[in-house]
Amino acid sequence: MWFPSFVKRVRLPALMVGLLVLSGCAGLGSTPAPSLSPEVQAQMQERHQRALAAMAQGDQGLAQTIWQEMISLQPSLVVPYVNLGVLAERQGDKEAAKGWYEKALIVDATQPEALNQLGVLYREDGQFNQALECYQRALAANDQLPQAHYNLGILYDLYLADYQQAIAHYEQYQALSEDKDENVARWIIDLKRRVQ
Repeated sequence: MWFPSFVKRVRLPALMVGLLVLSGCAGLGSTPAPSLSPEVQAQMQERHQRALAAMAQGDQGLAQTIWQEMISLQPSLVVPYVNLGVLAERQGDKEAAKGWYEKALIVDATQPEALNQLGVLYREDGQFNQALECYQRALAANDQLPQAHYNLGILYDLYLADYQQAIAHYEQYQALSEDKDENVARWIIDLKRRVQ
């Protein structure tokens, strides 16, 4: 689907982060998992991999069922909550997504992916102070999370008119990203012209 550049600039990060959360989990979370026996860890990892495979095959219902089963078996694992939030976002249910991210934050108040995604939802709802707080907390937990820098750059650039901060976060996003984003490079140039 084609979006005008402004809309793409605002909406792409949520999708990008969601895909990273769903496909980039080598373990069961970015924070240490609770003490589980090796057998239980292996079972949870196997379930998680099945959920990821279901997502790759387009079976969101099966992935959702598996992650909900994981929560019922091990409610202290954070990634199933985050992934259910991403799934709800993909299905257009922002309220359910917020609920899942908030549950993830009950399990781990510093879970950066949940904080980042919650920030995106707050920003989309016009709750800029809450979005700012979420992004800052995400970066306090993991300052190497490119998506949080990207989203914070957007917030400062388009909504808070703090162009120096926007430049700093866009540059950090570029530094942390494997592939340089040509659009972000242009935004940085444009912002630097504006602040001169």
